[in-house]
Amino acid sequence: MKELFNSHQFTQLLVNGAIRQTNLAADLKPVVSLIAPDKSNYWLIASASPADGDTLYGVNIAADETIVAGETSIEELVFNMYQPNEKWIAESAKRISEYLSINNHFFSLSLPI
Repeated sequence: MKELFNSHQFTQLLVNGAIRQTNLAADLKPVVSLIAPDKSNYWLIASASPADGDTLYGVNIAADETIVAGETSIEELVFNMYQPNEKWIAESAKRISEYLSINNHFFSLSLPI
């Protein structure tokens, strides 16, 4: 099994986690993208909790293109056999709020007037 992220990425996730502890509204950029084995679901992970090192925060993108910010855990991702998304480039990542606004825009376009 591949590791979910390398040591440099995990260090950055912890740094972002410390920022998020002091400011829950911090608009972070994802550090790593993880994909479900059936490619039905992605996690763009922005931070790891310095308190436990297991709780992760980011955006979850489902196959139906629903985008939701939330938490998961390393344990859950490993159990569900997520793998690093090799095609994703961290340098091109948007901030969490930008992913969520894409979702809000998508829903506003699809709702009847």
